[in-house]
Amino acid sequence: PNIYSSLELFGSDAKRLTVRVSDSQITSLIDWQKSFNLQNSVRKIDQTTLADLPALHLQYGAPEMMMTVALSDGIIYEVLSPADDGFWDRTHEDLVSSWQFATSVTPDVAGSSGNDTITLIEETVE
Repeated sequence: PNIYSSLELFGSDAKRLTVRVSDSQITSLIDWQKSFNLQNSVRKIDQTTLADLPALHLQYGAPEMMMTVALSDGIIYEVLSPADDGFWDRTHEDLVSSWQFATSVTPDVAGSSGNDTITLIEETVE
């Protein structure tokens, strides 16, 4: 599958939070969940949102991991981190709750100088 974005944040404890956006052949969260459940020992599943997309929040595995996943138009959005009732849980939740999709910017053709404008959205996770 094509990977559109992949980011790993490492802590001093050698644990990491991963954000990944990629193509998916699975088209619904229900089908994704069925496949995931066959391969993993899932302890808890909750429905949530990622920006405006329906998503699942799961806790699974040993050591216990936490994942938020959403699917839209053949693209899967995943946030994965250790479940620790501390720093990694807060970081995961902060990232998921503040997730935004930027709208496309259409250049003004009449007043265009020939240069494309690129707008970057920056977010700080503390």
